[in-house]
Amino acid sequence: MFRFLGIALAMILTSFAIFPIELVWFPGLTLKTAMAPLGLVMLLINFARQRRSVLDSGFLWVGIWAAAVSFISFVSITYNDTNDNSFTGYFISMLVWVCAAYVAVSAIKAVHGTVSVNLVANYLIAMCVAQCVLAFVISQVPSIENLVNSIFLTGSKEMTKGRLYGIGAGLDIAGLRFMAVLSIIIYMVTHLSEKEEKKYSLLYIAAFFIIALIGNMISRSTVFGVFISLAYLIIASIFKFSQKDIIKRIWKKFLLLMGALILGVIVLYQANSSFRNSMHFGFEGFFSLYEKGQWEVSSNNSLIWMLKNIKPENTRTWIIGDGYCGDPNNDPYYIGPQPKGGYYMGTDVGYMRFIFYFGVIGTLIFMIYFYQVACVCGSYFPKYKDMFFLILVCNFIGWIKVSTDIFCVFALFLAVHLVMETTNVDKIGLSQKYLIDD
Repeated sequence: MFRFLGIALAMILTSFAIFPIELVWFPGLTLKTAMAPLGLVMLLINFARQRRSVLDSGFLWVGIWAAAVSFISFVSITYNDTNDNSFTGYFISMLVWVCAAYVAVSAIKAVHGTVSVNLVANYLIAMCVAQCVLAFVISQVPSIENLVNSIFLTGSKEMTKGRLYGIGAGLDIAGLRFMAVLSIIIYMVTHLSEKEEKKYSLLYIAAFFIIALIGNMISRSTVFGVFISLAYLIIASIFKFSQKDIIKRIWKKFLLLMGALILGVIVLYQANSSFRNSMHFGFEGFFSLYEKGQWEVSSNNSLIWMLKNIKPENTRTWIIGDGYCGDPNNDPYYIGPQPKGGYYMGTDVGYMRFIFYFGVIGTLIFMIYFYQVACVCGSYFPKYKDMFFLILVCNFIGWIKVSTDIFCVFALFLAVHLVMETTNVDKIGLSQKYLIDD
């Protein structure tokens, strides 16, 4: 019983560390931010016990590049004389994510007596599945919906109209996290041993389909994660000759569960109007292809139009930006064109918002920062380099759609290293395992 409660608490803390969850009584304060001071205190105490005063070079480089993002942001808003501080505090945000993740990972270690990349990845997967299941329940049970809305901020009616939402898991913020988790699932399932495949593969594949289906009803960005994951699965099928039989069984289970899922979806689609509406939102392109013979998604059409028509008009903007990322009307001295949708120049394309904010220079620095983060994670856990690369790909592809990043996912694995370093966990032995024994 106590172990179950511990696992539940660790999952909740993991959710706090990943999703921007806000209580209705404290708007503007995410529970991740509230966790961070505790994580910082825990980290400092553990450093003191280890008699260490500095972080290793990997963390230092992550911090240096995060500071570079903050610096170029400051340069842009100072040069352009704006008050948009969207990324000037990114270094602090990075520290907050890591400290919050440290609390979550420490809780996982307290429950299991150990910690590893696999264990934390499994918690991340389970937490996203739970968010998707909860989102479905919220959409079907008004009393649960009212209860959740009375405790947590879930966004405006306009923002959530036509789509599902969980606790802090909504819109493209959830989509990018689901993208990363889908890629993690496929990586995990393609690196199972013979024995592990028999025990865990169905669970991983089931989790994949739950997130792929319901996650797309929350945010259509999730579909990018599906494509990235399937591409990796196909590549693994071609090049993992040593695991040919395992991969073949994974494909059989994958197709079997997909068939069962399709049958279940058809039944629910016919019987439940709410589910039917959510399906039309989440899979608009497929319905358009079936009904009109061509792929059409309203948000994609808007995205394509923005990419073609909304670009910087001068060299200065291309280089250093205009110093605006969000709604410029928050600046009392703004006299430029009125934006659409609350975004500067009316575009929510991630890359263009970055360029408008701090130019190509800032955008490249931001990209290098994430590349550095992925490299550092890969250096800490070499056998998981491909997984971190997949997460990096998800981040860069996600920026085609939105400006949200998924450092929070990397932060969990950075925290794994920190917990190992500060609590004398045998990180070498654990990093070589591919699946938990619990």
